[in-house]
Amino acid sequence: MIAVADAFGGILNRNGLNLWDLEKHVARHKTVAGFPEAEPLTNEQLLVLPCDILVPAALERQITEANAAQPPVP
Repeated sequence: MIAVADAFGGILNRNGLNLWDLEKHVARHKTVAGFPEAEPLTNEQLLVLPCDILVPAALERQITEANAAQPPVP
């Protein structure tokens, strides 16, 4: 897993997120935002990242006409 987002923002680590450390961060801060082992990412950026699997699992209407046909941003 390289990226994840919640209601407060998103994070990206192209080498992979350390999920154990991320879980500890979320337990302390109640958000993925500010996780020190990753760079900040907007929800809009997350939706156009090149990836094998995208799971838009939180809010409806995140995939729209505006972003569905966008090519992945390297």
